[in-house]
Amino acid sequence: MAFHANDPDRVALRRGIRAAIALPVALAVAKLGLDDTAGSLFAVLGTIGLLVSADFAGRTRQRLAAYATTGIVGSVVLAIGWAASGSTAVAVVVTFVVAFALGITAFLRGSVAVGTPAIMLVFVVSITVDAAPGTLGQYQLGWWCAVVICTITALLVLPRDSQAGLRRLLADAFEAAATAVRATWGADTSASGAAAVATFGERMDALDAVYGGRRPRLPGLTAHDQALELLGSQLDNVRLLLGEATGARPADLPVEHDLLGLEVSRSLGVLATAMRDGTTLPSGEPIDAARGALRDRLGSWVAQASVAGATPTQVAHQLSEQNPLRMCAVLVEQMTQVARVANQGELETLERQPPVPVRDWRRVLRSQLDLRSPWTHNALRTALGLTIAVLVVDLVGVEHGFWVLLGTISVLRFDASSTRKLAWRAIPATAVGALAGVLALFAFSDAPGGLWFLLPFMVFLAAWSGAALGFAAGQATFTALVLVALGVIDWPVPPGLALVRLEDVAIGVGVALVVAVLLWPRGAAGELRRRLAEATSLSGAYLGRALGAFATPDDGLAQARLAAILSVDRAVETIQLAQAQRGGPTGLAEWTTRASSTYVIVTSGRVIASLAHAFTALSAPPVLMSALAATREASDAHWHEIAGALAADREPDAPTVPGVAQIDLSGLDLRIPAAAAAFVLAVWAIDWTAFVSRLPPGAPAPPT
Repeated sequence: MAFHANDPDRVALRRGIRAAIALPVALAVAKLGLDDTAGSLFAVLGTIGLLVSADFAGRTRQRLAAYATTGIVGSVVLAIGWAASGSTAVAVVVTFVVAFALGITAFLRGSVAVGTPAIMLVFVVSITVDAAPGTLGQYQLGWWCAVVICTITALLVLPRDSQAGLRRLLADAFEAAATAVRATWGADTSASGAAAVATFGERMDALDAVYGGRRPRLPGLTAHDQALELLGSQLDNVRLLLGEATGARPADLPVEHDLLGLEVSRSLGVLATAMRDGTTLPSGEPIDAARGALRDRLGSWVAQASVAGATPTQVAHQLSEQNPLRMCAVLVEQMTQVARVANQGELETLERQPPVPVRDWRRVLRSQLDLRSPWTHNALRTALGLTIAVLVVDLVGVEHGFWVLLGTISVLRFDASSTRKLAWRAIPATAVGALAGVLALFAFSDAPGGLWFLLPFMVFLAAWSGAALGFAAGQATFTALVLVALGVIDWPVPPGLALVRLEDVAIGVGVALVVAVLLWPRGAAGELRRRLAEATSLSGAYLGRALGAFATPDDGLAQARLAAILSVDRAVETIQLAQAQRGGPTGLAEWTTRASSTYVIVTSGRVIASLAHAFTALSAPPVLMSALAATREASDAHWHEIAGALAADREPDAPTVPGVAQIDLSGLDLRIPAAAAAFVLAVWAIDWTAFVSRLPPGAPAPPT
């Protein structure tokens, strides 16, 4: 069967070229310049880890700091592995602790998490090589040769900011959104609202086609990456709100409404600028003030309309038709704060600041350090797999023990099914690579110096094929590369080295299979439905309690919000872990959409809860209290059914949550200022609850 390269952004090509330059240079400096044969293996595998397995994103200063941080952490881990390798018992304990720590850092993001593959490579070599006196310094020299050469190469050769493409698409979408908002809600709608909204939809389609449901590999995500990803999700909600706009615009709307529409449009334009210029820090103060001015004015506007003869139902219709703009304003104000995070700024303190859905690392840590967390499962699985591999190496007396550990790492995935898939490919791929490596060594047996000329080609092939052609090609070319590199480091290569490599990988694969079958065999994919059902249930319950606080103060509301947020975090991390899984489940786009929706539910609950105190102080009429109670009952039933359908793997039959337009308001006197003010808040809460219930369906097809 023919190979088909899959490298649309030329990421694999870039990695291959950079590694082909850096690895021979690092090896030459270590072996020839420093006369460090013992440390040369660290120079080789360190380069592979730093330029192939890890790929640091961001600007020059960020990447420089990331390489330096990884170098320091790797140096410490190398020393720990070297010190522990002399005793089997100590090596087993240290391997478990270090592997678990490295596994658990992945969900914290940041440069150490991105560099974890390189650090793990350093550790598995250091825990299995000769720990004779004097060798530690040689190993450290080899590692730092890799760090320095890789840093210089990464900064100078084909530098690429992985955020640049996403930022361009976001900027285009923000500009189109600004035009659509101005045409839909502005005072002078000279442009066609339908055409502007359609253009915005096209820009969002372009964004979703590249990034929607197909996130970057998880170890590459930083706080700034997450902020950019969140902006895309929020723009999807703006698109939905523009679709909710009816185009009906009463002639007597307060001027504050028009000013808010203009401010939303202006803020979206500033966000477009911020995406193109990473030094721009947009401010939410203007839109926050415009939202407050409209809110303060709406109470008197409702009372005036009622005095003029409008019925409560008519006023409710007019107010409800304009609520999408107010909801959009809240989302745009959120996005200004998220954009500040994306551009490495600080959050502002605003008078009416809506909740900003940026996850703090402490909260993520709290949600994931739990035996229910798939991240903890994965860290424990990796730690136990490597621990068993180290024990086998010491008991059996494997000469090149790091190959056993590399075999374990290469196929151990987040569930038994994916591990089995890769295991079946790993052995024949290793055999093919070993054969290719032996043929290369034989071809240069009379002139081993020629291996230096072959080395860059082998490095490029190993670095490029793993990403562009898939696991089997990467495994084969990596095996061939290791054999050629060992020939360069220490000629002649012992007879039978290729067979030893194959045997060691087979041992490592066997260890991975045993661990995958015994520990949480369903992995992240098996947790998806349960975690998302739990998040939907708790976030829906929190939304209902926020509505209930309009009638009775709820001392447990903050605790309910925290429980919902932690549950949503666990669901999102489960999905992202499944997405990061190479060779793992497919069909995750709908799950990602639903997980994003749970964030919107919690955010909506927080917005509604923030108005509860003002509402209870107004002594609202019984009609409004009944309407809010009915909305809460319908919302609770809706989310209970959605969560139940997810848990039971069936299609949901959720009841509709009615908006204000579907509620009987007869008998309500809105000429009283307090009643009018309460009415504005009630319409806002009811319509927002109804809007959230129209988010994407809750029972996506299970991933395969």
